[in-house]
Amino acid sequence: MEKSKLGISIGLFGALLYFVGAVGGGIWVVAIAMGYILVFESSEWLKRTAIKALIITIFLSVSIVLIQYLFSFASYGFNALQNLNNIIKGENYGAYNVSNLVNFFQYSLTQILNIIQILIHIIFGFAAYKQKDIKIKVIDNILDKHFINN
Repeated sequence: MEKSKLGISIGLFGALLYFVGAVGGGIWVVAIAMGYILVFESSEWLKRTAIKALIITIFLSVSIVLIQYLFSFASYGFNALQNLNNIIKGENYGAYNVSNLVNFFQYSLTQILNIIQILIHIIFGFAAYKQKDIKIKVIDNILDKHFINN
């Protein structure tokens, strides 16, 4: 079994990258670990796994943030339209607020995406532990073309 310079197997090291992403270690922790791997480790598989882990972590994190912003924007828009409607009709501002429904959907979708993000990281982590690669055509094409020659 091939070992990293830290003394752990490269499969365990690769799995740790994904598991850190699953438990909310964040993009920076994965990026720092990837930087260490690219500079100090010699395993091409581990380098490829580190880059892939960072790309997946960034993609999933940015997707969740974008959805939160889109829902927030929609909520602000609905609030503005409802307030304008209330002003035109001369009604109270205490009427039912559409943005509450938007906020509920935002929270629900964000939680579902967080669960999906954790599951993806766990699945990829266990595959990495076994030193297997789950193919994602777009990411693998980028890696093949720009980062690591097989």
